[in-house]
Amino acid sequence: MNVSGRSIDVGSSTRTFGLAEPAGQVTGVLLSLHGTRSNWARQARLSGMARLADAGAVVAFPEESSRSDPGMSGTTSWTCRSSSNL
Repeated sequence: MNVSGRSIDVGSSTRTFGLAEPAGQVTGVLLSLHGTRSNWARQARLSGMARLADAGAVVAFPEESSRSDPGMSGTTSWTCRSSSNL
């Protein structure tokens, strides 16, 4: 299964992610979050979750939001927000 790199602008930030899409009907949506010192491409490659697109799932591999705090170096930061604009 092919995972394509994508990006989306959210407010003043550009967020990158990988996306594996099924050829047919969508039966589910999955998020696969990478750990510390990794990235979406490595998570897609190592997790094997992209193959679930063959069963109808959309699988997203988001990139973490990097913190500018020097004390957070080497960590992964996930920020969840909701928006009425989505």
